[in-house]
Amino acid sequence: MFVDSYAGSLGHDACRPSGVRWVEGTAATSAAAPDHPNAIGMQQVADLAVDAVRTVS
Repeated sequence: MFVDSYAGSLGHDACRPSGVRWVEGTAATSAAAPDHPNAIGMQQVADLAVDAVRTVS
């Protein structure tokens, strides 16, 4: 199964303030590695995946 997170992630790019962005910028301000998803982004994408699986089940 493929879950497209693009539409859900709009407005949550690295340039957004902490607490809104799903990925960290080059100078990370959280435990996430620079240019990688942060905890918020990982949780949001996981929620999208769970919703997709429930829809198919």
